[in-house]
This record gives sequence, C-alpha cells and structure tokens, in this order.
Amino acid sequence: MSMRAIEQGIGNVAGAIEAFHADFTYSFSLLVEQMRIQNGLLAALIDKLDAIHNTLKSPTATQAREFYQIGCERLSRGLLDKAMNALQKSAELNDTDFFTQFQMGKLYLYGINDDDNVVDLAKAKGHLLEAARYAKAEAAIDPTFLRLAAQACLHASIAAYAGIDENCQATRNVALLKEADSLASRALQYDPELGEAFFHRAKYCALLNEPNTTSLLKSAIQLDRD
Repeated sequence: MSMRAIEQGIGNVAGAIEAFHADFTYSFSLLVEQMRIQNGLLAALIDKLDAIHNTLKSPTATQAREFYQIGCERLSRGLLDKAMNALQKSAELNDTDFFTQFQMGKLYLYGINDDDNVVDLAKAKGHLLEAARYAKAEAAIDPTFLRLAAQACLHASIAAYAGIDENCQATRNVALLKEADSLASRALQYDPELGEAFFHRAKYCALLNEPNTTSLLKSAIQLDRD
C-alpha cells in the first residue's frame, strides 16, 4: 500500500509539472523526462508499437528494447552516463526506433547533473531530428506520434538555439536562429496546439528583429496562459 501511494504521488507531481509546462525552463526538462519514465506515460505506445511490429518475434529487436528499458531505468536514477551507454547499445541494434532516438536526443541536450555531463548539442539535434522522422513514419499506426514528432522538432530547435555563441561571427548566430525558428515552425506543422513552439518562435523572431513576434506570443498565451 505504501509503495502504491508513493507511485501515485510521483505520478501526481509529474502531471502537475507537465501542466505548468516546465519545458519553458530548460533545466527542468530532464527532470520532467525522468518523471515521465517513472510514471510510464510512454509505456502504452511502446507496447502498441512493439505488438504491431512483432518485436517479440525478433531476438535483435527484443534485445534493443531491453537495452532501452535499462537506459530508462538508469535515467530515472540520474545515472546519465550509464543511461547513455545502454541507449547507444539499443540504437546499435535498432537505429529506427523513435523512443531510443528521442531519449538519446534529450539526454544529449539536457544531460547534466552534479555527477555527469553528457551534453553534446550537435548529437542532440541529430538524434532528435531522427526521432521526428521515425515518429512521422509511425503516425499511420497512432496519430499520437505526430505530437511526439512535434516535441522532437521543438527540442531540436532548442539545441540549435543553444549553439549560439556571442563570441562567434554574427552571421553564424543568425543562421542558427533561423534554423531554430524553422524547426519550431516544423513542430507546429505536426502539432498546431504546441504552445511552447509559439513561445520559442516568438523568442527567435524577436532576436531576428522580425515583426510577427507579438502575434506568436498571443498564440502561445491563447494556448497556455501559464
């Protein structure tokens, strides 16, 4: 009974943080992802996809999923480098799995704590774009995957934005801003109700001195006043 209460409490906290869209603060994103794993919010989609693709009939695919689950378990404990090792092994066995590519992308983007730092912006963007591609390919099975593709594009956008360096040439930084805005726009094509994408587009457009910043902010507020 006590363990069940703890699990329910974790789920409630995860839901509360999601409701406040903690992704607006980058440092919270990995915490939200850990809670999402603990709460099993992706478990149903994983089971559905594995059943359709007959994963259990393929020893290689089964092993890849096992490494993915090991990576998620390690991530939930904050063992970032060990989580990455397991996810990399999963990707070696099945490099077209959305879930593995998505977790690797977010870990490369947000993976820093007191003990580990696995951040690599170039790898983050690469894995997240691959995740978006594979999610789009699964949309025929479940439309939810389009929303996941949008999330992958949004975080790829953030990876591009995070690469801006005030000590570099202005032309390089402008190019990264335009790339970030393009990726956020692609996220909205997959999920027009993704308020965070409007928020980030507004930020990019403000930095690019473009005139549609206010309208983008209005759209973000209309979708999510928080």
